This record gives sequence, structure tokens and C-alpha cells, in this order.
Amino acid sequence: MGHLIPLLELAKVFADLHHNFHVACIIPTIGSPSKAMTAVLEALPTSIDHVFLPPVNSEDLHTLHPGLQISRTITLSLPSLRDVLKSLVATNRLAALVVDLFASEALEVAKELRVSPYVFAATSAMVLSLLLHTKLDKANLEKYRSL
Repeated sequence: MGHLIPLLELAKVFADLHHNFHVACIIPTIGSPSKAMTAVLEALPTSIDHVFLPPVNSEDLHTLHPGLQISRTITLSLPSLRDVLKSLVATNRLAALVVDLFASEALEVAKELRVSPYVFAATSAMVLSLLLHTKLDKANLEKYRSL
């Protein structure tokens, strides 16, 4: 749920921007959603729908590091994601596909369907500050290479 909650908060922002704006959250799964996840999704405003993709079937998933589990689940879910997006494109004016950093493979599906692709990276203020204030010029790069 650590990656889902920031995306749901972003969905709430989008849904609040305009009353005719509707958000669909497409969620890949390994198994059944937890009670906590179900409770969070049921508490969403009516302008935000959620769709669970069919659970992926891969025996090696549970042995992988959690980050690799997420990436592998996305890879295995791409055909289902493509089907859901095709359905949305056929019945709605789909403005964009916003994905988590781990779901970058889904950007190709968005491009294929001519949907604007975006990556949402929820980072802490400390990381953002570091990225904004770190300035590596050529001299500093040479210094770091020699370490």
C-alpha cells in the first residue's frame, strides 16, 4: 500500500480540480487485496473508481525483493492493463496515464494507445531538496571519479 496511497492522494487532487473529471485507478495484483486496501479504496470519492487487474500467476514472485516483485507484477500484468486501457479509450476521453516509478513499462502501452504518459514519483521533501540543490559541475564530477 506504500505505493498506492500516494497515487490515490494524487487521484483525489485530480478529481477535485474539476467536477466533471473522473479518475480510474488500475491496480495490478499478486493475490486478493488486503482488508486495509479494500477499506482505503471504498473510502474514495465517487469520482474515483478502481479496477483490480487479474492476479498474476508466477511462482517466483514471493521469493523476490519487494521492489522486484512490484516490477515483475507490472510486467506480467501488461496484457490485462492493455485490455483495460483499450476499454477506457473506447468509452471515455482518456486524458493521461499516470504510473508509479515501478510501472514504467506501462508507459509503452499508453504510447501505443496514444494516451499521454506520466510518471509520478512520491519522494520525501529531503530527497526533493537534495535533488534541487545538488549541483555537480565538471570539476566535481572529476573529483568523484577519482575516489
